[in-house]
Amino acid sequence: MVRLGLVKDLTALPAEYRYLAMRQAHGLNGLHTEARSWPVGGGEQRFELVARVGFTRGCKWAAELAGVLAGMGWRQWAMDPLELSGVLGLAPEEAMALWGGRFFAAYAADADVVLRAGAQRETIRRGLAAWEASHPGVAFAEELDFDGAERARMAKRLDRKSALRALLRPRPTGHQG
Repeated sequence: MVRLGLVKDLTALPAEYRYLAMRQAHGLNGLHTEARSWPVGGGEQRFELVARVGFTRGCKWAAELAGVLAGMGWRQWAMDPLELSGVLGLAPEEAMALWGGRFFAAYAADADVVLRAGAQRETIRRGLAAWEASHPGVAFAEELDFDGAERARMAKRLDRKSALRALLRPRPTGHQG
């Protein structure tokens, strides 16, 4: 089962989330991967898999990448659909549809996968919905909606501020003469 989530900014994710970076690799054919890690303090380590993609038609490399990620044993990872969009030269929703169709058909691991939504939450959410519709083992998980949770916290703060302002607002005395 693949559980999907959203986050506005990838730096807000806990350290246990690994990052899948996608880069276009001019002059190369197919997929080339490189694993990296670095300390982030407090004894924690960040991990990243850089997928460099040369020119290929039809996103054939997505199935190969699924095998690489499953083989690494990552159970919590994140990606940026805008990087995918740049690699494929397509709008984010189109890139997600093309890549997701090939990737999830070949991905045989259980994982929590969080996508950076940035300012394009609705577009990315539609892409996730398409993945859910075409792959039964892929589903959006509300508890992985870090972006939605942040929006809810902000809305609560605004509600509290509005309530406080209403309490502090001068009221008409109702004095009639």
